[in-house]
Amino acid sequence: MNPGHIEEVGKVASGTIEALKHQPLMLALVILQGFVLGAVLYSSISRQNAMTEQFKQVYELLAACIKEGHSS
Repeated sequence: MNPGHIEEVGKVASGTIEALKHQPLMLALVILQGFVLGAVLYSSISRQNAMTEQFKQVYELLAACIKEGHSS
């Protein structure tokens, strides 16, 4: 990246922060939205891990049933 791009991003970020300083309600909403996004991502990851564990147990149970059925 060119140093010009980094400087422009810095200007935009500082301008955004200055604008949010003058509107505390908007700043609070942005922060709240960040927390909600984090909670949704955490919940999604947690749910995915739980579902993976459940499917693993079901596959193990089915594998045990199939092995017992073929050995008889």
